[in-house]
Amino acid sequence: MPPNLRYLGRGVLREVPLTGTLPIAVIVLVVFVALCFWLMHRTNFGRLVLMIGDNPVAAELAGAPVRRVRVAAFVLSSLSAVTAGILLGGFSGVSVDVGTGYDLQAIAAAVIGGVVLLGGRGSIPGACIGALTLYTLFTVLNLVGFSEPLRVAVQGLILIGAAALTAWRHQRR
Repeated sequence: MPPNLRYLGRGVLREVPLTGTLPIAVIVLVVFVALCFWLMHRTNFGRLVLMIGDNPVAAELAGAPVRRVRVAAFVLSSLSAVTAGILLGGFSGVSVDVGTGYDLQAIAAAVIGGVVLLGGRGSIPGACIGALTLYTLFTVLNLVGFSEPLRVAVQGLILIGAAALTAWRHQRR
């Protein structure tokens, strides 16, 4: 891996007030979250994404450019994945096992943060809080001594519980 990409994953800024050091990956995370928050909560594009996620047929009947917004959403999703891949590759190097299991963790973190699996609901701060909550939970499970299969089982139970809660809330409407 080239040194400049490795720097994004492992590099730190030194002599930062209050913390002493600050990883470059944290700076990238803060900038990325701020951009996503602005895009989803302060622009028409974000409103269209939520509208299309909630009911694409109604959005199309209302005159929303459903195909263009979907393509743009997938492009932004792929840019997010590329950014995460560069940071992860810079942090841990190139290996076939890098990122294994992160897909389920990402879904669980989003669901914990209030993102509805069926679409149309959710927020960037909620997803970030869900990710921090899941990270804290896994840290505690590691400290207690849970094995990897048990941690995956806990993660699966969280997803099942969240899906059940979503279905229950949907039925109450």
